[in-house]
Amino acid sequence: MPDQIVRYVAWMRTKGLSASLISRRAAVLRSFEHASRRPLLKATDEDVTAYLAKEQKRGISDATRHIYAGHLRAFYNWAIKRGIARRNPVLSAAVPRRPRYLPRPIGDQQLQTALDAAEPRARIILALAALAGLRAIEIARLRREDIIDHTAEPRVLVHGKGDKPRMVSLSPQLLAELRRYGMPRRGNV
Repeated sequence: MPDQIVRYVAWMRTKGLSASLISRRAAVLRSFEHASRRPLLKATDEDVTAYLAKEQKRGISDATRHIYAGHLRAFYNWAIKRGIARRNPVLSAAVPRRPRYLPRPIGDQQLQTALDAAEPRARIILALAALAGLRAIEIARLRREDIIDHTAEPRVLVHGKGDKPRMVSLSPQLLAELRRYGMPRRGNV
């Protein structure tokens, strides 16, 4: 692995970034360096544009190529702050826009069918996602102490992205699911 990537990986570890994010960023950097056939610090905006176009021809979606550009941008920002790069070639490259997707909620009948077929623990997870809009990581972090079910308006304290807490109302249906199928006395849901 080239020296800059090794240093960047070490820095990301010190920052406490997840191992999977570090691995993805390093893979994109290696792939880009290989495709551009020049060291990372000598890459141009044309190299970035060509790399992203080549990835498109390979069938990589706009959303994924936008993420790849973000990984490259983060590397070059890091390199500039350390004085090992003068400019960020991603800033003037042709980068695909991040697509905006419309939500596609499950239908009421399909949800009920999924809930009826699920084991109790999976039923709770499905109900929290579908009826309260919780993300998978928010459900995984949920603890019994976060469920406030003794008030007129039951709510749940959700520890969301970036550990930013937020309160989410519990519908009567979700509260009934939690009480019926295993709201724990303490600990993780």
